[in-house]
Amino acid sequence: CLLFLIALIPVDSGKNAVEFALYTDYTGGLRVELHDPAETERPADVPDVYLPHGVLRAARGFCLTLLLFWFVAATASFTFGLAAYFDGMQYLTRHSAVCRDERLNRIYASAKKKVGIRRNIPLRIMKPDVRISPCTCGILFPSVYIGGDCPDDYSDLWLELIFMHELTHIRHWDTLTKLLTLFTTSFHILLPTAKVIRNAVCEDLEYLCDEAVLDKTGD
Repeated sequence: CLLFLIALIPVDSGKNAVEFALYTDYTGGLRVELHDPAETERPADVPDVYLPHGVLRAARGFCLTLLLFWFVAATASFTFGLAAYFDGMQYLTRHSAVCRDERLNRIYASAKKKVGIRRNIPLRIMKPDVRISPCTCGILFPSVYIGGDCPDDYSDLWLELIFMHELTHIRHWDTLTKLLTLFTTSFHILLPTAKVIRNAVCEDLEYLCDEAVLDKTGD
């Protein structure tokens, strides 16, 4: 927010150091004259800059090519990321089933109460041949997914902590944040920092969820 406000504040001393006068000749070339506003007459020793029509046309072509390449790269990055997300959601849904285990549902209900979520969020268990880390998927109608081995590998306390962590993702609307991050970083995908920022946002979301769980449960 601070950077946005700073960008709105004009930085101007009230006096232009140099003024440019642009003239196009009959060949399509561009002559640039430099003027000092403090002087009434333009000194004769100030050189003009002349850009031939061929140079201007090449510069325009280069800029349009770069802009087109940037647009294609941004569109491809966002489309690929969005397709990967929906493919992952379909895969999780297709290879899972709604939990019917009374023990898990009891622990899950306790976790929902501690997180402060009242709406219905399904808990789905993956098929035995699919191993995943616990995760959430979906924006408007999210679900929590756990591997079929989780009930046997973790105690009731650990399962409750896992459920609280995943439910906190839903409470914080982290999936929407990730999609917005995907959109903004895709626009700047040609910059080397785009993927770094995308990964950093995901790490921050995980940290914030862990912090929120610790605030409710203690060390």
